[in-house]
Amino acid sequence: MLCQLRLDFIDFELNQPSNGNCESDQFVVTGQNANSIVPALCGFNSGQHLYVDIENTFGPYVLRTITRGDGVRLWNIRVSLIECTNPSRAPENCLQYFTGPNGVFSSFNYVDTNQMEALAKLSPNQNMFAFTYLNNLNYAICFRKEAAFCTQTYSASSSSSPFAIINVAPNGSALFDISTAGAGVLKCQFDFLLLSGIRFCGTHLNPFGINQEPVVDLPITDSNSGPFIARFTSDRVVPARGFKLHFQQNPCTNSIENPVITFSFGAYRVPQNN
Repeated sequence: MLCQLRLDFIDFELNQPSNGNCESDQFVVTGQNANSIVPALCGFNSGQHLYVDIENTFGPYVLRTITRGDGVRLWNIRVSLIECTNPSRAPENCLQYFTGPNGVFSSFNYVDTNQMEALAKLSPNQNMFAFTYLNNLNYAICFRKEAAFCTQTYSASSSSSPFAIINVAPNGSALFDISTAGAGVLKCQFDFLLLSGIRFCGTHLNPFGINQEPVVDLPITDSNSGPFIARFTSDRVVPARGFKLHFQQNPCTNSIENPVITFSFGAYRVPQNN
């Protein structure tokens, strides 16, 4: 019995969003379980993937690309069918699912600085400010907790991949200095990346952003029981660059949760006192 589809975007290049909205081009999925919400996507998403829940559905399952106006488009999507008993099946309500003790993940339509500079040379008329995350998102990115690993640390992947999630009050003013790191409910009210139960936003990833205004990136460690989950939420206005983070799972230490018991066999000689 089939329970999921995994879509791997080997190539995915559609027109960029307009202020975070996929107005010109859209990639949409239909026919899945009603609880499996797959957002409409546009922009650059090569290397990304999605899981689509199809349990207790009859199809058809349709992948549709809608284009309007001029533009250069490219897509190459691998579809994998996942049985309900397959160990690679993603947990329920996880739009993305990563396995392995380390790797990199990013928001949709994230383009790092090096890629952006290359695109600017190829397409001088391309609006570089259009490379933003999408509006009205609320999805989970899940990570399998590997054997013998107990925690997971998130960190900025490189200097060419800046972190930028912006929050703006209804009157148009920023909730805090957007050149700093933000954390917590008060600063990250509308757009945020939830890691280890804490909301993060601003232009740096830093756990001290709740009460301070740091201008450096610091790692965040999640010690939940697993799977580890990052959740991204955005509202309908003022999107920003997004995030591209490295994750690293950390081995368990000797503890009650994961005891290490060593047995020794053979004779033991008691040293004699001189």
